[in-house]
Amino acid sequence: MRNGGDTGAKAFKAHCFRELEQCLPSIQHGDNPLSLPDGVPTPPKLPPARSLKNELYDTVRKALRAASGVRNAEMKWTNHERLDVYGVRLVGWPSDIPVANPSSLKVSQNKIILNCLENGELRFERLFPDAPPPLIESVNDTSPVIDEFPTVQQLKNSDSFSWVSLDPSDPSTSEDSKPTVYQTKENEDTFWQATDDASAMIGDLWTDIDIASLLKNDMGDTSHSLSEAFKENDLFGELEPKDTEWICINSNFVTETQTFYVSAVDGKFIILQVIHSSVGLWYPNVQFVFKLYDSKTKQILWKSINVNNFVASPTGLDKRSCKADEFSITYKQNPGTDYPESYTITANLAADLQLSFDIARPAGVPGWKVGKGPRGGFTYFGSDPNNAEGYAIHRFWPYTKATGTVISAGKAVTYQGPSMMVKAIQGMRPNLLASAWNFANFQSQEHGGVSAIQMEFKTCATHGRKGAGSGGVWVNIGSLVVGGKLAAITAETKWPDEEPRNEGVISRTTHQNAVYDPDTTYNAPQQILWQWHGPSVLPHAPGTIKAKLDVDLGSLQKPNGLIEKVDVLAEIPYVLKMAVNYVAGTKPYIYQVSSLPYGFDRC
Repeated sequence: MRNGGDTGAKAFKAHCFRELEQCLPSIQHGDNPLSLPDGVPTPPKLPPARSLKNELYDTVRKALRAASGVRNAEMKWTNHERLDVYGVRLVGWPSDIPVANPSSLKVSQNKIILNCLENGELRFERLFPDAPPPLIESVNDTSPVIDEFPTVQQLKNSDSFSWVSLDPSDPSTSEDSKPTVYQTKENEDTFWQATDDASAMIGDLWTDIDIASLLKNDMGDTSHSLSEAFKENDLFGELEPKDTEWICINSNFVTETQTFYVSAVDGKFIILQVIHSSVGLWYPNVQFVFKLYDSKTKQILWKSINVNNFVASPTGLDKRSCKADEFSITYKQNPGTDYPESYTITANLAADLQLSFDIARPAGVPGWKVGKGPRGGFTYFGSDPNNAEGYAIHRFWPYTKATGTVISAGKAVTYQGPSMMVKAIQGMRPNLLASAWNFANFQSQEHGGVSAIQMEFKTCATHGRKGAGSGGVWVNIGSLVVGGKLAAITAETKWPDEEPRNEGVISRTTHQNAVYDPDTTYNAPQQILWQWHGPSVLPHAPGTIKAKLDVDLGSLQKPNGLIEKVDVLAEIPYVLKMAVNYVAGTKPYIYQVSSLPYGFDRC
């Protein structure tokens, strides 16, 4: 209808529904049968084959929604791998039955599937069994639902004026007729990073903090700290293959990142990062971020792009690999060698910017998470870990060997040096996760290889020992690598009403000589002290490992090693800026510092 505008379109839509309600025969739709006009006879019962298919559709849908916690979850009949958008997987599909929609299967095959569901042989399993269910009522999954027709009421509630007829037997309208990719468009460059943050900031995507403590939010007067969750001799949990797989959950406020930090031997600092974020959009936002800092010339080369056709688990590879049109990250195994695991990263970020890096993990430095088993590496928010308000997951390769080449403006430069990797998932709104962050990353090839990393964050006021208003809890984790061997894992929780202890496990960041910074309105430290004190994980060297990292940041007028102060809100994409508009009167900033040489003492 031309020139009708929104009013005319709505009027036409209402007219169509009036006609539809008058002539549409009765169609069962779940528990909501459509009413029949007077005088229209009740249609005959559905034939057995159709009745069986309806029962199968309904049973599968209910099982999927119960397992995932997503109220609008729909089965991916022809591509079960796509169920990971709901945080679940399908286990036990009969091997002699094609992976297909029931409409294209035989009656006998549908009976087998239904029987397998009823006896538990076919079931949905959570990807993270001990993680809380998604804190959402629905997932923005735009795949068409092809196993049932909508009710008139559902059509009325739709804001779409488009009309389409879907035939379940027509492959062209199948929900899985297109590749499993995310289509995004080129957007303005965006920037997420941190090395040290002395401010309140929004969900830093390069240095999310990993803890295994249970924090409380207005649900009683008990909480479970990191030290209570894992005793000091149980802090080290070696990474398992699934710990670094891409999950790619497509639901509200879930952000997943993989970040590589390279400390090149010639004073260059390089960051490579993939960000997969869902903030209530119709599709996830996937970015590749690159930054190169030259400590001698103070020059910064930075690029961040939205990528196209992102996929995890590319053909022939598992979910530790991913790719898009603009980049690829390929996981490789080399068992029995000095470097049993590695990643190869390639990217074409612009006509004048390409890169290629190999990141290899030494056999003596296993990847780690805080705590063993499926709960290791998890942060839980809320009084009940089985029904938590939110969560975060972090896993580390603390010391790796990096070699690579960057081609910029027609010039190729090779880099090599120690590096680290962190895999992180943030399963809650970023404004509820933390109000301040600190991150230290010390890497050296001296003495056979030395690494000291530490992440710390401060909870918001909503999460503390006694619920809302008792927050401001400092949580810190870290690790030490000495002589090319993983030596210690540290973790510490400091409650607002407690003084820091000087015994047991210590994992701590201390700001010193803080002064008001008019650029950011925060009290910026002029010196930072990082401390590690924990039990050795070296079988041939039991006892306690201690270390400290003392960094002089200089003054506001003459800073030492300051790369830049990043105004987070000025750098993030518009849609993310709208998602974090909770910031009122305060701007989050990131202070990034590269100090050479570091003050590092080990005793």
